[in-house]
Amino acid sequence: MKKNKEKVFCSRCNSKDVIKKGVRKLKSGKIQRFQCVSCGRNFSNKRLAHASYSAKVILEAINNYNHGFNLEESSRRINSRFHVKTYPMLISSWLKKYKEIIPYLRFRKKDEEEQEIVEFLFEHQQPCLYCYHGTKVERFLNNYFSKLRDYFKNIMDDCPDEIFNDEEGRASQKKLNINFSEMRIIRRKNFACDVVDFALKSIKNNYERHELVEKFLLVNDTATLAVETPVWFKFEEIPSELREIFRDEDFKFLTGHIDIVQARFGLIYIMDYKPNAAKENKGKVISQLFCYALALSIRTGIWMRDIRCAWFDEKNYYGFNCSELLEDYLKGKGVKDKDVLKKYVLGKKERRYYSGKKPHYLRKASKGKGKNRSKNKGKNKISSNGNNSKSKWGNNRGNNSKSKWGNNRCNNSKSKWGNNKVGVNGGVNGGVNGGVNLFEYIQENPGKRISQMTNELKIAKRTIEKNLKKLKDSGKIEFRGITKTGGCYVKNE
Repeated sequence: MKKNKEKVFCSRCNSKDVIKKGVRKLKSGKIQRFQCVSCGRNFSNKRLAHASYSAKVILEAINNYNHGFNLEESSRRINSRFHVKTYPMLISSWLKKYKEIIPYLRFRKKDEEEQEIVEFLFEHQQPCLYCYHGTKVERFLNNYFSKLRDYFKNIMDDCPDEIFNDEEGRASQKKLNINFSEMRIIRRKNFACDVVDFALKSIKNNYERHELVEKFLLVNDTATLAVETPVWFKFEEIPSELREIFRDEDFKFLTGHIDIVQARFGLIYIMDYKPNAAKENKGKVISQLFCYALALSIRTGIWMRDIRCAWFDEKNYYGFNCSELLEDYLKGKGVKDKDVLKKYVLGKKERRYYSGKKPHYLRKASKGKGKNRSKNKGKNKISSNGNNSKSKWGNNRGNNSKSKWGNNRCNNSKSKWGNNKVGVNGGVNGGVNGGVNLFEYIQENPGKRISQMTNELKIAKRTIEKNLKKLKDSGKIEFRGITKTGGCYVKNE
């Protein structure tokens, strides 16, 4: 038994006292087994539960499919690269099994072409592979973020590469003149943590962590728009009300690369993957992310109040609001100009949670429409309880009513299929919640079976059976033929 040199922890008691305990042969190859000296549990650290194939094969298959390849092509590429035997139905089962951590699967159409993912290698002090998802940028960014969309597309030509080679100008080394001790930091475990935990099962060494996590999020997450995005700003570009945040005013510029840029619920999220997020120096990380947020705001014109920042790993997610960071600072400096404050601090109305295409302060015109619409609905419901009523919204409970949308609960209603709930005089015609006049349907389509009605009318089988029974009891219809091949017909008088 050999001592384990890797940093492996017991899956039961989380002990570090772990030794290697042989290998296990699977279809995809060999897997290292471990044994915990403390509790005696045998386990493997880099394998998905109940999976015969390696985590890397499964992860790459998911990436290929969401990149735009169909199941057959994804299977062929995986077999050629990893020398394994997979087939389309197997990849389809993986997609269903792990659908909770690949939300982009909902938007991925079966007949859709290859997704537009643009890559560009920046030769900076540390080579940086910048990528952005062109399909998501066009689909999910509205006109309010049009400058951010243009920034993603034009950064390859507009980036000043010479200033990124200066060590002193790195945003990760800059300290801010702000007290972080009373700042509210939200700690939780969210979707990003689950994705990292899934992706890290397929790595061979720690050098692959950043690239693997970023690639998986870019391809499979709906919110992730770009990775390794270069940002910068010069000292003279900093707004005058924020210049005192920086302790020294001798620097000419600050540069950096944002690990992950996301768009969620009308806000922009700047996220940084830190392998040991809980042990990071909070003041240093907050300073770094704040500089990234300020640089992105200067480059794209997005207000700081619409930007959120976070750092995370597979266990924890730490997020903070730039608006809360600047609110106390600006008030302490005596800034009272509303035109200045609205760029950094959320007002009472804007603090509400929203998920529309535009923020609330850009949707003033639509506020009155909802009120008028609700008033009209109320009036229609009140007036439609009488006879001969005409309502736009339906819900009429009178006789001889005419409704645009149906929902009539009356006799002799004038709607072909219109959600009519009528009595026997109507042939128990409309006792179907889906809005279909079942008696008239059988008249026009004699011999239909319950299974055929369910498929064509898009109504639950139990609902159709219930209303067919009513029609049979009232003597309107009958069943002809044997059980397997017969159907429903209008009863001849």
